[in-house]
Amino acid sequence: MRLVLVEWQDAQTFDEGAWIEKKDAPPVKPKIFHQVGWLVAFSKEEGCVLCSAADETTMSQRDQIPYGMVRSIREFNPLKGGKIWYRAK
Repeated sequence: MRLVLVEWQDAQTFDEGAWIEKKDAPPVKPKIFHQVGWLVAFSKEEGCVLCSAADETTMSQRDQIPYGMVRSIREFNPLKGGKIWYRAK
């Protein structure tokens, strides 16, 4: 599995109450999130599936982000310039 940073846009509900005048509606701004995790799967059918911890045979609870909401996926690769900022003694 790859350790990745996923940027994704969430669905959201706007406006308070059941009705609003069109002229009073505030502009709509996308809600963008950034999530780090181990990439379990990525496809149009499954979307982006992440877990927060894994070993060779087990993994933690998974999160699924629908494919159409994913804006980017960036892989972390500590072997290519990653910096250790904490090491236990």
